[in-house]
Parts: sequence; structure tokens; C-alpha cells
Amino acid sequence: MNSRVVTAGTVSLGRVVGLVGGSLSNNYALNNMDVEYSWNGTTGTAKTISPGLNVADGMDVALSDTQVQAWWDGTTSGVWATPWDFTNVWKWDSTLQRPVLQW
Repeated sequence: MNSRVVTAGTVSLGRVVGLVGGSLSNNYALNNMDVEYSWNGTTGTAKTISPGLNVADGMDVALSDTQVQAWWDGTTSGVWATPWDFTNVWKWDSTLQRPVLQW
């Protein structure tokens, strides 16, 4: 999960996407993600975050929540309309504390 997003420009910038040309749904981003625009390599202007499932900033989620398989498969979170498939597509990597593709 990214902890920071910066851009030199002042274009539309969010935690999930920048310029939005399509529809957004069921997006999540770290609740403490640092997002800055007009970045000069050292400093920038902090973006005001407007969290939500269907917007460019995504809904807030804590890193600790994403580090357990139950959040991804919907067991404890109930956040996914279609939970991640840990039977056929994904496997849980306990070292990385995140899903990885099965080989």
C-alpha cells in the first residue's frame, strides 16, 4: 500500500487516481496517506482528503486492517461485493502480509 503520492503539477490528484475519466467504485486507500501537489522535490501543498468508496481519494482503511487475509476475503470486513478468490487466484503471503498471485 502506498504511503505517499506527490506531483509537481496542480492537476486533479487523489489517493487512488488522478484525473478521473470514468466511474469509480469500491476504492480504498491508507487512512494516513500523504498526498501533496505542486511538489518541488522537497516540499509541496498538502491535499485535503475527501474519503469515499466512489471518489478519487478512496475510503479510509488502516494498514493493520489490510495485513490480515480476513479483510481481503470479506470474512471480517464485509467490504467486497465479490471477495478475493483465495482458492483459485490468490494466496496469502504471511511474510509480506498481503495477497499474492498463486503460481
